Amino acid sequence: MANNFWRSRTIFRREWAFWGPWMTGAKAQLVMAVTIVGRDKDHEYQNASFFHPRVFENVVADFLNAQYGHSGVDAGFPCRGPMNWRPLRDLPVSGARCTIYKVGYGNHLTAPVDLLLFPVTDKHFIKVTFDPRIYSKNKSGPHFDTTPIADLQEAIIDTIQLELGPEAQAEWNRVAADCPDMSLTEHFAPLKWPIDPDSQEIAVEDAPNRLTKLA
Repeated sequence: MANNFWRSRTIFRREWAFWGPWMTGAKAQLVMAVTIVGRDKDHEYQNASFFHPRVFENVVADFLNAQYGHSGVDAGFPCRGPMNWRPLRDLPVSGARCTIYKVGYGNHLTAPVDLLLFPVTDKHFIKVTFDPRIYSKNKSGPHFDTTPIADLQEAIIDTIQLELGPEAQAEWNRVAADCPDMSLTEHFAPLKWPIDPDSQEIAVEDAPNRLTKLA
């Protein structure tokens, strides 16, 4: 990342291989990872709960800027996103799904990674990453039908469930009592990347004021 404001731990990871006909080897892989993310203790947003939808939108923007917004952070390729933003409807918290692309030669969008983002405490959120890696391809695209990869990803997403513990549920209830609309925005425009890593997030000492006003 371009700054040290975040801490994360991957708690689940799995890979599925997609094989071609005999003697042709693996055509692709789907890599899934579940990561819990929070702020470094010296850079926490004070008096702001991740369960508040407006706060969480700011949290997502700051995190995506830090992970993807700095030119060169990912194998030297700039990124573009979030794209294909869609609020998640089937969770007991306000979450969203989006796609991050690498920008290849000729401004071509490539290597899409799908993210699911949703808060699980007032200071932590889950990032579920789906990274389809295509090995058999040329300039025009994959040499095979990638539908099974997409079908597997959607089948996994359809099974994702979340049950809040008593403390998290109490915090969500507290926020919901003061917030008449707990849904995330329907439209989240792509962030302006690449950006200067020194200015990708407002000064830490000002962040609590920004988010407290929203909360």
